[in-house]
Amino acid sequence: MGKKLKHIFIMEASNYNIRNAEELNNELKKKKNFEYMLYMRSFIGKETDIVKKCCALFKREKLRFYACGNFEMVEGIIRGLDSFDNREVAFCPLGNKKGLIENFEENYVNFNIDSLINGEVKCIDYVDAGDICMTNYASVGGLSKLITELKVYKNIIVNSKKDYFSKMKQYLKIARTIIFTKNDKLEIEIDDEKLEDNYTMAHIANGSLLDNDTDQILEDGKLEYILVKKCSLLKRLELVKRILTGKLAPIDNLVYMGNCKKFAINDTKGKNVLMSYDGRVEKRSHLRGNIKNKKVKLVIPQVK
Repeated sequence: MGKKLKHIFIMEASNYNIRNAEELNNELKKKKNFEYMLYMRSFIGKETDIVKKCCALFKREKLRFYACGNFEMVEGIIRGLDSFDNREVAFCPLGNKKGLIENFEENYVNFNIDSLINGEVKCIDYVDAGDICMTNYASVGGLSKLITELKVYKNIIVNSKKDYFSKMKQYLKIARTIIFTKNDKLEIEIDDEKLEDNYTMAHIANGSLLDNDTDQILEDGKLEYILVKKCSLLKRLELVKRILTGKLAPIDNLVYMGNCKKFAINDTKGKNVLMSYDGRVEKRSHLRGNIKNKKVKLVIPQVK
């Protein structure tokens, strides 16, 4: 039975990445006693097939899969794993920093391929949502965009207290997102409890919602949620007013926040509405999932 770790790199096939692939291959060839394979992904989702074939070929081997490209490739790799035993996942952003690594930002400051190869393995949660999985968040309506804009606004407040123009500009972006988000009617279930009211926006996060002070939140076996009720324009303006603090907070009869282990989001009319998960956006009439505690072995770059 082979015990040596095999490193499998999966990269987006494009004219831009051909050069990256050649450079990476040349760098890896210089390493002694380093077993690796390099695949070029021809289309989105192909990484799942690549991972399944590798797992079948090396059933008893210890494998580490590197997602070289967009973060959505991580989700595709996880879906292809035959088990979580002897299987590790690493994210090599190649200049594209987003998604899950926001929770480990300090590890990517001086990122290079060696820091990832020699990185620390952490067991983190993921959400099983049937045909998809997610490690960071799922969002319906404008909340995903709103969360990002709030982080920018909070950063401006902390680092540029006298930059009133930037604060006002970002504040207007937040107001526009809230006011002009389409008012879809959503039915929400949290831990088997069906919430009676209709909601217009929902954000379910495995990672932190607004603050990234610690990465332990990815290992706590809980999901955080923010729900915004279907409401009038005047009620939405109330939200804008509260956002001046730089963060969302529970508001009676409008915004609800809490923790859960599983969820379901359904459009009450059965329409396909825009839903996003880990940065991938598609039209769906429903989305449901439950958290799996400390299943994914994620490789975090070594901090020098």
